[in-house]
Amino acid sequence: MKVLVAASDSDLRAQLRDVLSSRGHDVLTCRTGEAAFTTWEESNPPLVIIDRDLADGLGDAQGDALCRQLRAAPGGDAVTIFVLTETMDPGDLIAAIEAGANDYLSKPVQPALLNVRLIVAERQVAETTERKRVEAALRTQALYDGLTGLPNRVLLLDRLQQSILAARRSNQPLALFIMDLDRFKEVNDTLGHHAGDLLLQQVGARLNGLLRASDTVARLGGDEFAVLLPIAYQHGAALAARRIVRALEQPFVCSGVSRRVA
Repeated sequence: MKVLVAASDSDLRAQLRDVLSSRGHDVLTCRTGEAAFTTWEESNPPLVIIDRDLADGLGDAQGDALCRQLRAAPGGDAVTIFVLTETMDPGDLIAAIEAGANDYLSKPVQPALLNVRLIVAERQVAETTERKRVEAALRTQALYDGLTGLPNRVLLLDRLQQSILAARRSNQPLALFIMDLDRFKEVNDTLGHHAGDLLLQQVGARLNGLLRASDTVARLGGDEFAVLLPIAYQHGAALAARRIVRALEQPFVCSGVSRRVA
């Protein structure tokens, strides 16, 4: 995994780089808090090791400040942060934890103890990564059609509600088209459900290719599709409707057979 090391001391950076690299990690190093935060935003490493004596470029220590900055940033709540401290004063340790650190290590760093901490951090990062993957898959499953990849009825209704609110605020009209396909059952009955699935995928892709990025093409279920134009006056909506009809009038090829659905 990527690990960001933020330390002003070059010897400390080198020592941490050696230990981390020996465990197969991709190590990014910075000597100021400002550079460290910029690097984290660009690369998003899941583990950050910060020296509390880190300089901010003006000579002021800002290890705790960097912790707080990371925690406040989008996605910063999932980062694992180690803080290196020269003092074991309970007040300093509490301040580091309250600033956002998950754990601390005393300086000078003992490689054996750092390796123990890294084993724990690696497990935490793996668990977090897997949880995010599962959550993303569930979100996709809940909001998108599994066959075509288009927004489903739930996501369409949410976008429609947002578009209605925006239209009221700006006093601009919107357009919503609902359509189904002609002779879709005939395709399923004569060519099989696999051919029907291919047809639905082609219809979705063709509709998607016609519209603006701000528009929404959704599959409502079966052979029903919807198109939402968030801002569309009557003339523009009529043009879009004609483009959709012309596109769907062109034949689709399913399992080597040409079929028309409009």
